[in-house]
Amino acid sequence: MREHEARVIGIYTAHAAGKPMIPQYVIEAIAGKGLRGDRYTNGVSFISSESNRDPIRARRNLVIEGIELSSLVGRLFWIGDCLMAGTKSRDACSKTSIEEKDELRAIVLKKGEIRNGAKIRIVPN
Repeated sequence: MREHEARVIGIYTAHAAGKPMIPQYVIEAIAGKGLRGDRYTNGVSFISSESNRDPIRARRNLVIEGIELSSLVGRLFWIGDCLMAGTKSRDACSKTSIEEKDELRAIVLKKGEIRNGAKIRIVPN
């Protein structure tokens, strides 16, 4: 897939550690925090649809297809009307064996709504 076809194909949140991941169709991203109602308030976690891991078991918020997630590290990008910055390709507390290219952490810079199917648009340098 080309970059302009990169999109969200799954959204998951859990309101507390150890609680089930709940699928969402649409979610609000809060600047400087994360996804409304999620247990983490310091960013958003991503996993590639091409990963061999189940996103629910890996406990990641957004499932993305069509882009190597490591290419978003250090970049600004839009998902719907939400602006984010890719911060690292591996969660520091991750106990999984997900390849770095298949995982991302990001911070929310501008609040907005994220929907399943939303395209990812990279901000040019």
